[in-house]
Amino acid sequence: MAHDPWYYYSRALDNYKVGLDQLDYAAVAPKLPKDRFRTQGFFTVSELTGRLTLDDIKSLLSESVLGPPHGFDLLRPLPLPSFPRFPERPQTSPPIQKPQGGFSIFGSPWRAPKHEVDLEITVMEETLHDRTAALRQAFEHKYESAKSQLDELRARCAANDYEAVRLLINLSHARHDLPSVFRRFWEVDFDQTSRILLCTFELPDFGSLNISKRRNSKLAPLSAAERKRSNETIIYSLCLRAAYIGAKSDAGDWFDTVAVNLGERTPIFCIGEQRLERLSYLLGSARDAPSTGQ
Repeated sequence: MAHDPWYYYSRALDNYKVGLDQLDYAAVAPKLPKDRFRTQGFFTVSELTGRLTLDDIKSLLSESVLGPPHGFDLLRPLPLPSFPRFPERPQTSPPIQKPQGGFSIFGSPWRAPKHEVDLEITVMEETLHDRTAALRQAFEHKYESAKSQLDELRARCAANDYEAVRLLINLSHARHDLPSVFRRFWEVDFDQTSRILLCTFELPDFGSLNISKRRNSKLAPLSAAERKRSNETIIYSLCLRAAYIGAKSDAGDWFDTVAVNLGERTPIFCIGEQRLERLSYLLGSARDAPSTGQ
């Protein structure tokens, strides 16, 4: 069996099935990641998605996280997922001469030459091909359905439907990466008379955050001073993130000012007519916060 290519082909089909089972498609916004598990020796270890490093905190305002798309460019379905490559069939095994006594020279039971593919493998191939086709069709249906809904949302935004604009901003919040521990309460409101957008969100429980730093390729706990600075950086970064998402969503000139509120709904800072220029300065200051300790 160690030299049987059909044995390894059967294993490859099993792996392909696992890859298919792991495929998923959320056409509008990505789903929150779940805890992953890995094997370590004789144990199964959970890789907690709630774990943070100082590098994770520094990246909250990075261009790779908060870059395009924004505004109407968000109103397109997410790309379809890539399917795993279907395994290639091996060549038919060479004939095996039946030895005297019905056993090979190594003592293992003799098998007939593989002039034909085992029925079990054939059934597995057909099942996987059908499963692949069904998944592709389901994902394409999701894509077209989402496209229709997003096109409708675009038209409503263009008609100054503020409920649709609220959905557009919420979509921007959902589409741009953010560690799951920070995805708590989020809400946007408008004061149409004053042309103010209010972004309200809830801060995490800082006492329960699992934050580490990398030291010699390993994770180490933070000192009390580092913990204090990281908490401050998180607050500033999340506030600036909310303001930036709101400002970049103003594709139809719906507001002049973005206000960011915490759960108590008390504005902590606003961005006026020069919001983008001022915000760029604030974003730069926030990136420096971990090194300056301010």
